[in-house]
Amino acid sequence: MVERAERRAGDVARQLGADGLIAKGHEEQERLLERARREIADERDKAIQALRREAVDLSIAAASRLVETNLDSEANRRLVSDYLATLKSEGN
Repeated sequence: MVERAERRAGDVARQLGADGLIAKGHEEQERLLERARREIADERDKAIQALRREAVDLSIAAASRLVETNLDSEANRRLVSDYLATLKSEGN
């Protein structure tokens, strides 16, 4: 009887140890997944910002060429002035 109780106690101790290891493994997995999700989101945000900067740079370059070639007419000058005024008012 004592021997059977000792075996049962050993089985229970092994089971508790295995359950603890499994739980720790799951906790570590969740921490790693959360960190990976944060890193992916950060990298995505950085890529979006880089694309926005590139789009702005390309737009400015295209507008500069257009302005250089068409700035001789009064209508185009007024268009550029109006646009610059809207930028100033948006900056407030």
